[in-house]
Amino acid sequence: MKNKYPYFPKDFLWGGTQAASQDDGAYQADGKGLNSSDVQLYLCGLSNQEIQALEEKGMTLSQVKKAIINQTGYYPKRFGIDFYRRYREDLKLLAEMGFKTFRTSLDWSRIFPKGDEPEPNEAALKHYGAMLDYMHELGIEPIITMNHYETPVNLALKYGGWLNRALIPLFECFSKVLLDCFADKVKYWIVVNQINMVQIELFLSVEVSSDQYENEEEALYQAVHNQMVAAAAIQQYSKSLNLPDL
Repeated sequence: MKNKYPYFPKDFLWGGTQAASQDDGAYQADGKGLNSSDVQLYLCGLSNQEIQALEEKGMTLSQVKKAIINQTGYYPKRFGIDFYRRYREDLKLLAEMGFKTFRTSLDWSRIFPKGDEPEPNEAALKHYGAMLDYMHELGIEPIITMNHYETPVNLALKYGGWLNRALIPLFECFSKVLLDCFADKVKYWIVVNQINMVQIELFLSVEVSSDQYENEEEALYQAVHNQMVAAAAIQQYSKSLNLPDL
């Protein structure tokens, strides 16, 4: 992609974007755990009453538990475009198009499958490190999101999702691992993507189920507040590493 327009700076980063939750697939590879996207219910085969309830209130905890063990339902984000296995050929196509940057996320549920393990999944770190190296090899600048609908679903079952302040240190731990491992490969970071969408995707965004609260608005604001506190902590940590502001 050539910059033909004089009002764009010469170093303007033209590129593309995706999220691991959308495209990685390979949901059973290398020890990955399930995340909020992997259990997202789709409307195929549901009654009109069930569809209306989902659209108005979101998923219940019992629906989440059923989705976890469901191996036959329609869960396309478990498969995506198989970017996890095919990233080299896909990134090469982007480079051939002239893309100079690419935004994606590094799946929390792949690096910490349950979200609260004491140590990260080394296979996931090795994979993502190789992917970032290949992006640089192609002349593509990575822009990395830390959380794009990839909160491990175990955290919904065990802690109640982002309503619980216990997720703040767990997300800090995950994010610090990303910065410690990949700060030399990534200049540009996004802590939480499209946080505003929590209004219509409560479970997908913050893993709060519809039977978990009496006041939806209160639950929404508390969960987002906890995410903001976690994001502020990560920004402070990035400053201690002399990294640019997140």
